[in-house]
Amino acid sequence: MRKVEILAPVGNIDMLTAAISAGANAVYLSGKNFGARAFANNFTNEELASAIKLCHLYGVLAYVTINTVIFENEIDDVVKYIDYLYENDVDAIIIQDLGLSSIVRHRFPNLAMHASTQINAQTLEDCKVLSKLGFSRVILGREVSIDTIKEIKEGLKKENIDLEIEAFVHGAICISYSGGCFYSKLIGGRSGNRGKCAQPCRLKHSFMGKTKYYISPKDLMTIDKLDQITDYVDSLKIEGRMKSKEYVYYTVLSYKNAVYRNTHINDNLTSDSHNSISNINNMKIAFNRGFTKGFINNERNENITDVNSSNHKGVYIGSIYTCNKNDNVVSIKLSSDLKINDSIRINGINYKGELTEDAIIVNQMYVKGNLVKEAKANSVVSLRLHKKMNVNDKVYLTKREEEFSLPKIDISGKAYINSKTFDFILDVTDGLNRVIKKTKYELTDKDFNERIKDQLSKTGSTPFKFSNLVVETNNCYVPIKELNELRRLALDELQGLREKKNFKRKINKDKLDIHINSTTSEFKKYSISVSDSNQLENIALINGLSLDELKEKYDIYYRYDNLNSIKYLPRVTDEINHKSVGTNIGSLKFISSVYANVTNSYTVRLLESLGINKIGLSIELSRENIVDLVKSYKSRFGCTPNLEVMVYGYYQMLYMKHCFINKECGYKNLHCNKCKDKLYFDNEYRVFGDEKCHLAILYKEPVNLTKEIDFLEKIGIKYFLYDYTIESKDDIISIEDYKEIIDKYYGCYK
Repeated sequence: MRKVEILAPVGNIDMLTAAISAGANAVYLSGKNFGARAFANNFTNEELASAIKLCHLYGVLAYVTINTVIFENEIDDVVKYIDYLYENDVDAIIIQDLGLSSIVRHRFPNLAMHASTQINAQTLEDCKVLSKLGFSRVILGREVSIDTIKEIKEGLKKENIDLEIEAFVHGAICISYSGGCFYSKLIGGRSGNRGKCAQPCRLKHSFMGKTKYYISPKDLMTIDKLDQITDYVDSLKIEGRMKSKEYVYYTVLSYKNAVYRNTHINDNLTSDSHNSISNINNMKIAFNRGFTKGFINNERNENITDVNSSNHKGVYIGSIYTCNKNDNVVSIKLSSDLKINDSIRINGINYKGELTEDAIIVNQMYVKGNLVKEAKANSVVSLRLHKKMNVNDKVYLTKREEEFSLPKIDISGKAYINSKTFDFILDVTDGLNRVIKKTKYELTDKDFNERIKDQLSKTGSTPFKFSNLVVETNNCYVPIKELNELRRLALDELQGLREKKNFKRKINKDKLDIHINSTTSEFKKYSISVSDSNQLENIALINGLSLDELKEKYDIYYRYDNLNSIKYLPRVTDEINHKSVGTNIGSLKFISSVYANVTNSYTVRLLESLGINKIGLSIELSRENIVDLVKSYKSRFGCTPNLEVMVYGYYQMLYMKHCFINKECGYKNLHCNKCKDKLYFDNEYRVFGDEKCHLAILYKEPVNLTKEIDFLEKIGIKYFLYDYTIESKDDIISIEDYKEIIDKYYGCYK
């Protein structure tokens, strides 16, 4: 069985303590900026430095997330931030922004880069390109199945590419392909690609006359399938930097136990199995929205989401036995233990058939009239609720506070006399590092071995404990004060050696030069992307042109029919087409789409170095961001790049593998083509499916930046895209007429 890493989420110091205590091999955490979980507590720079030291003390690797897209005016700040992390011994950084990766590879030659799941690597080709760019590990998108992971790992091995694969195995799932969600940004100005997602997917939405949690996924749990996953995945990633320390502890412990069981299948693990069930139960108490096997385990489409709830479910622990409606005192028949300060939720249905709910923190409870701090399973406990509830209403345990302390680190030692130098020697090792300290001694007639051993064993508040200490000092005497000092010096040095893991790393401050080959491709000023040939014919007709004349005047991108023109590939695809518009990194061969998250000049230059001839700027960018990017590119690289801006079209807010239409309609198989009907989400957002059966939710109205074209041309933008998706013949107007419509600068551009 391959060695596999358990990677834990850490949002604060308590979670870090829990992760280390539970036996995590590595943790991922973030500073106050540039992390995809901006609303977690996160760490100051000083706290990060201390956290990294603590991790290394316990043999745990520390990865810091810098997994947002980076705007041009942030580059200097993010480089200084990585300088700090590099100098303070971070083991790896997790990156989304491809331009930033080129800086890191050049400036920090000994720093490992992990490709964030926000890059949305889904294919072998994605992984090959990311390896070429200097990434040592790729965190695959949550949509990748174990079958595809196997193909990726075997494909990398076949081509002798040394690239680690990391996959999410537990926790919350984004319903959208990671890095491709603009929902929160467009409706509320809080960008998921900037770490500020407001999670509108977790709310109720209306569709086909009903209101449900249509796009709220269950939580991922793969603990029963680890034997397959660990064959091809190097790191098992647990989601949850905004969860609790209890969640971190029990999730890490549960997965660690599961990996252990898979590697010791012939051992007698009866008691361990019992403990594992208990750990999993505690994990569910800490947080769960119900569980799915996830796309990684080829879960069926209908089992990805829970349309009835998006809340933490907790664990069922009993039901209401009797009620006193006058004072809301109830008795509960328990099926599991209940403790003081536990949080519980009660769910029921009132006489109108409506769902009712109450939630309390248990601060007082009685068993048989006696005030108790803990009530055991099968007992009846009495307590007071906030609301009137009913007999048989179900009770769920939703939180149990626990404290976790750091373990002591086992070390070995030997105290002896050096007969040549006549020194008293203390030799200490942790198995990897060795420290030798010496002092003088006096000869005596008495045997002080036990006294010396007892004194040296007092490791007190240090992180160490002697698992083995041999004392062979015969008839010598060393004062207690000197023994204490000898031990202190030895353990301090040992701690320092453990804390400082990555030595002799230097920053390369030479200027970064990204070489590109000059492009010979000729593009027309305007491009038109269409969904099918009928749409193209209607556009030609409205503009008073024949199809041939339209193609002479505009570059044409086709989403479905590739009529000897430029194919607009699905945003996630394994298709390789050397005359196409692509989004995921492995499909970029000719033109990059506006959904490829190009937000700074370094990313532009990097894509050019890969042979991309025309580069779509991200819809994340404001007018000012675009100005900064182009100006910096010209100054930094001495020329004007081939950039394209989408000036008309419906922004794709969400792009997902799950099809809620298929689930709601009760179809057993995908590719039902129901998305081709005129369907609305929340009564105003059109739904749009592509050839891969991936589903997009479009913004309610198209952006129109045609009046910005003159300005954009002046600053150096060469190309402009009119993106048609759902427009019928009645929706299409001539290209010239768009200039007469009031500009719509909402969302990302304004």
